[in-house]
Amino acid sequence: MEAGRHKCEPYWDDDKPMAVSFFNVAVKETFHLAEYSIRKIQVTQTKSGKLTQKTFDHYHFTSWPDHGVPNVLDLLDFLWKTRDTPRPRPGPVLVHCSAGIGRTGTYIALHILIDEMNATGQLNILQTITKMRHQRKNMIQTKEQYECVFITLLEVVKYGQTSMPTNHYLQAYPTKGGNLTMGRKTIDQLAEDIVSMNSPHNADAQVKNRLWVNGQQDQFVVGAPSQLLKQGYLLAHTPYKTEHLLWKLITETNSLTLITLGAETGLEFIPHPSHICEYGRVTVATVNETRLTRGVTLKTLSVGKTSDSEKKEIANYSVDLWSDETDSSSVIEHLIILMEQMENRQKKLKSHPVTIVFNVSDTKQAISLCIMNNIMSTISVHKGVEIFNNVRRFQDVLPNVEFTEETFRLFCQLAFVYLESTGVYTNM
Repeated sequence: MEAGRHKCEPYWDDDKPMAVSFFNVAVKETFHLAEYSIRKIQVTQTKSGKLTQKTFDHYHFTSWPDHGVPNVLDLLDFLWKTRDTPRPRPGPVLVHCSAGIGRTGTYIALHILIDEMNATGQLNILQTITKMRHQRKNMIQTKEQYECVFITLLEVVKYGQTSMPTNHYLQAYPTKGGNLTMGRKTIDQLAEDIVSMNSPHNADAQVKNRLWVNGQQDQFVVGAPSQLLKQGYLLAHTPYKTEHLLWKLITETNSLTLITLGAETGLEFIPHPSHICEYGRVTVATVNETRLTRGVTLKTLSVGKTSDSEKKEIANYSVDLWSDETDSSSVIEHLIILMEQMENRQKKLKSHPVTIVFNVSDTKQAISLCIMNNIMSTISVHKGVEIFNNVRRFQDVLPNVEFTEETFRLFCQLAFVYLESTGVYTNM
């Protein structure tokens, strides 16, 4: 189903094996990300006396709308992932959407053109698509999809593949630092580009992805993407007489991790240890409190509707580490501990939104926390280091947040320290 319409017969089942004519189809592995899913599908032929099996890498781009175009950074992430997947044997790549011409044509054209550019150093987009249309009518259906090919290739020409395998980054970063090339540019050059992409300060700037709570906007909340969910972060201003709306948001979105930035943030809507408070129709009790590091404190909260006996355990991490950008290695170490805690909760409790509550003066720190967590998630999930595009995704989430070259280098340093401390690269 897509947009309420039946577009394709199911040919796999994530929950159980399925029989399709003379084949048994079984999904052996499934991994769902915010924009696409990855599966290992094992197909067994049963017609002949001797059983034969093949395993397919299945990449399912779930956020690409029919007749439309995806976010270019999401498309590039998907494109590089599929191109980097090693093939166990020679053979063609099967690509389909619903009609097999619009999204399929766009995706195939990008692959052909990137190969052409790598081989010859030149591009002829019109000629390539004309050849494709001679083989299959209407390949690339809309003007927007045609434009998407140009925009995506412009990114490839200008920046290339800015992600890097974790083992390569770990080996090269200590000696090269800002001179390390990621894609077509060095870290220092990418940092300069990030600064140039900052939006001009605008007091009247519109906020994208603003969320309504209880049919009103009294409580400021913005949704932002994590690696696992399209709205993996709920960025909320510290409530002022709207504590009941904040807790309504947290409970209704099943957000099981709450981060409060600043020592004073949370005093209005989180009870003291061993105390219970009601906020509208939500009851919150602080069960215990533990100091994890000098700047990170964990409170275990029991939260539920006042009229319901069922309660959920929510982890509240109070973060009071930095008041301005810094390259302090000790601050990075504290942040890594925090983000490892966040990652463990996502694995233990399955994917859920993380709510981050902050004062307006801490907006940059809130955005930076999301970026750093996404960088670490990319390392954990893809075994790759992607800093540049993780920063770009958040440059327009909230208005008037300016990133400096020093901030970008802080993100690069965080990735190295995380790899060095966890040994994620050994899984390569």
